[in-house]
Amino acid sequence: MNFLVKTIIFVFLSYACILHNLAWGQDNHIEMLAGLSKPPFVMANEDKGIQLEIIEAAFAKSDKFVRFTYLPLSRHLNVFQSRNFDGIITLVNHKKEWGICLSKCSGYAC
Repeated sequence: MNFLVKTIIFVFLSYACILHNLAWGQDNHIEMLAGLSKPPFVMANEDKGIQLEIIEAAFAKSDKFVRFTYLPLSRHLNVFQSRNFDGIITLVNHKKEWGICLSKCSGYAC
């Protein structure tokens, strides 16, 4: 009887793990932190803008859907490290103490 109970529990737990791994492997959502509204780049109240559309289009090529959470830039790194986000779309230059490398600006918005 003890062997039968252990076998049933093992089969049930194995099945649960397989289902969890299948569901996790099919997750096609990317969670990104974005800054507050700065038209035309980010319009948080409408969930659109040039910067958001470029990121969405890039991930769409891999069948990924992006969800944005809008916060002030000063809170991005703290929230990113304490919660389950996949990335940040905008960083401020003075955050070098976090070990993040930022590219040199060569565009018009520097």
